[in-house]
Amino acid sequence: MLPLLLVARDWFDTATGIAQMITALAIVAAVVFAAGTAWAIRAAARGVAKSLEGAQAELVPLLKQARAIADDVKGMTSAAAGEVTRLRGVVEHATGKAEAALEAAEARLRRLDAMAGIVQDEAEQAVVSVAAAVRGTTAAVRAFRGDPAPDDDEDAELADAFDDDVLPGDVDDAPPDDAPPDDAAERPRVRHRPRRR
Repeated sequence: MLPLLLVARDWFDTATGIAQMITALAIVAAVVFAAGTAWAIRAAARGVAKSLEGAQAELVPLLKQARAIADDVKGMTSAAAGEVTRLRGVVEHATGKAEAALEAAEARLRRLDAMAGIVQDEAEQAVVSVAAAVRGTTAAVRAFRGDPAPDDDEDAELADAFDDDVLPGDVDDAPPDDAPPDDAAERPRVRHRPRRR
């Protein structure tokens, strides 16, 4: 056996030894604390990973549904755009038909107006012709009976009356104020009206 030598220590050596021990204990405590912290962090990371896996499993159907909804909205938008285009075509077609119908109606009204003018002219000429025929017949009856011929002033007045347009309803059977009562039944009275065009 080796003999033990006892060496006297001073206070500096004692303080240094105590400081080394405190340092060693601090290092051991730091290592133990770091190991515990690392283990806790690892356990927390595993829990977070499991939570994320569970959340991912729950989010996948939600994401699929969101994608399906987006596809449906896209399809509905496309369908709505198609319907709007079709409706626009229908409106344009209907507008074209309405314009064509209005133009045809205007053309018919113009033709009807022209025809009404022609009918009016023919009716006026027919009334004048009938009045002339009645006048001629009256003159023939007078001549056949031997009645005196009317005055030239009356012929001129009647000629002036027939030069104007005579419309149905213009002949008044009432005698003029200055005519003798005998001639009242034989001569119609003609009222002058302004010309209509």
